[in-house]
Amino acid sequence: EQARALFIIYRGKVQITLKRTWLRFFRRPVRLEPGNLFGEMALLEERTHSAHAVTATPSQLFVLLKPDFQVLLKRSPSFSENVRWLASRRQFEDRL
Repeated sequence: EQARALFIIYRGKVQITLKRTWLRFFRRPVRLEPGNLFGEMALLEERTHSAHAVTATPSQLFVLLKPDFQVLLKRSPSFSENVRWLASRRQFEDRL
């Protein structure tokens, strides 16, 4: 589905699993902890999600909806730079 929000983990753990393709068949899920975020790649690239997120423990998340995310990107150069850096790093790791 199309990206609608950025998620920031406040409490708990979230397991991220890449959608299966024949190249990613053997990829292990990644477990994110408080302070981590996800959903940024699909928002930045305006595309569908490339992974599934499931809570691994009872969790609380902050949700930054797409319109607010876009405003924050425009108004905060440091936020924009950090989110784009994280997304590019994750894209690189996905290709390994």
